[in-house]
Amino acid sequence: MTPVAMKRFLNNPDEVASSLKEADANKSFGGLRKMLYPLSSPLPRLLPDHRAEAEIKALAEEMPHFEAYFKIVFHHIALVRRFGSTSFTLPNILLVGAPGIGKTYVMAQVAKCLGVSFAAISMSLYNSKFALAGMERGWSGSQPGALVSVASKLHCINGMLMLDEFEKAKWETGGNMESVVAPVLQLCERDTASSFVDVCVEGDFDFSELSILATANDTAPIPEPIQSRFTTLHIPNPPASALQKMTSNILTKAAREDLGLDWVTVAAEPCVAEVFNGSLSPRTLRNQSASILYPLLSDERRGLVRVTGQHLRDSMIDQQSQANARREIGFY
Repeated sequence: MTPVAMKRFLNNPDEVASSLKEADANKSFGGLRKMLYPLSSPLPRLLPDHRAEAEIKALAEEMPHFEAYFKIVFHHIALVRRFGSTSFTLPNILLVGAPGIGKTYVMAQVAKCLGVSFAAISMSLYNSKFALAGMERGWSGSQPGALVSVASKLHCINGMLMLDEFEKAKWETGGNMESVVAPVLQLCERDTASSFVDVCVEGDFDFSELSILATANDTAPIPEPIQSRFTTLHIPNPPASALQKMTSNILTKAAREDLGLDWVTVAAEPCVAEVFNGSLSPRTLRNQSASILYPLLSDERRGLVRVTGQHLRDSMIDQQSQANARREIGFY
């Protein structure tokens, strides 16, 4: 990625700094000033280069069932690489598909290829407007919202923010809790996202260059006004032709990044595709990588580890046996 401009998230740092003078004596706000420092500092806007484009093309070959998503990404890369655009922000995109088909994996890998920040908010954990947009300082337990907290950890102004489990957010107001509809609507319109207010910080934030991405298993619970702000892409299950390569890549990545075995390269046999028929997902594959690979590793460290469909089945049987054993233990 190539930096082309500097910009900060917080639009009114002087006003916020002034309002925080009184809060310095309040221990509950001891970490607030530290959080606001990176939000007040200029951050680069990053543009994709030829390396990023090549890496995303390789990722698209690995995950062909995300063709519609990659098409949008490549169009925006072309605006920069071919037509000289000086900004790079994807439109709001909602990926809908079965659990474990790789939605989060693909979004995180695209951000990694682009070299931009990636952050995720699990919407199932946020049951009110205050959780996203902050709670006023006068209340007990007042703190900044999740959006400001996440933004304080980003290293560029045009990072990618994923709203995971989007359908599980609190979309209806009940009791004393306001729903998350208002802050999500504000975040999803560039004009209003440029002046997003966190009531705890009492700050005016510019989130307009963030790429807002969301994932869901079902769109039914999501209000129509929210859905209308997104381009919704329905992602199918991975085709059998892609499962062999996907298995090799996921297990190799898991071996090196999760298990610290940087000398391992996994080569999956074509028969692994048969195991994915409703019984195994990319997410489960990575979670079970240790139990899959351990019986196949050699003390000689030859590097190449071959995985067959039977190896995957054996691992699944072992996992199921352990789960059954856990269920049998308890108090009656």
